[in-house]
Amino acid sequence: MFKKIFVFDDETLFALDIAKAVRNLGCEVEVETDFNLAFEKIVKFKPELALIDIIVDEDTKGFELAEKINKDLKLPIIFITANTNEDIFEKAKEYSPYEYIVKPIDIMRLKIALSIAYEKYVKDIKIKESEEKYRSLFENMQEAFAYHEMLFDENGNPCDYVFLEVNQAFEKVTGLNGKEIIGKRVKEIIPELENYWIEFYGKVVLTGEP
Repeated sequence: MFKKIFVFDDETLFALDIAKAVRNLGCEVEVETDFNLAFEKIVKFKPELALIDIIVDEDTKGFELAEKINKDLKLPIIFITANTNEDIFEKAKEYSPYEYIVKPIDIMRLKIALSIAYEKYVKDIKIKESEEKYRSLFENMQEAFAYHEMLFDENGNPCDYVFLEVNQAFEKVTGLNGKEIIGKRVKEIIPELENYWIEFYGKVVLTGEP
């Protein structure tokens, strides 16, 4: 379970009730009811999760706060709201919340939401660690490596491929600058490239055999 949780809701009594319930689950809690102070307090408190009320002063300021959190802190978010408008729900998806809870909130519903959010949080951490490990291996491997997307013509024949990723060894061997070629077609970068290579790699993509 999360150890530190931040609660933002402009309804003081509700915010305090949620905070009490979260504390009873063994979590350290910080509460803020003033939108203008919320982000600063989150930064100081350093929570592992933020419970955010969407509607503040009849406006969706909770989304604004969530955007700042996603951009600068990348914390897991659970939205809480009494608004059941479908448009609000669809808008909330844009901020990738871990959960979405509709008021009134009972203790069991809150506990379940926090449990689900924590499982997602742990999985995300493992994925991030795996990606960082892959990135480190990819960048530091001695062999030149390039990752491409194969392109096909209207008849389904391989006709070109796009550079998606290259490592430092590839840049050293080829003399190409990764930043300059990513997202570009090989024929654009190496116009004199023989079609044999495009056909060869295309066959690998189609058959799965080198």
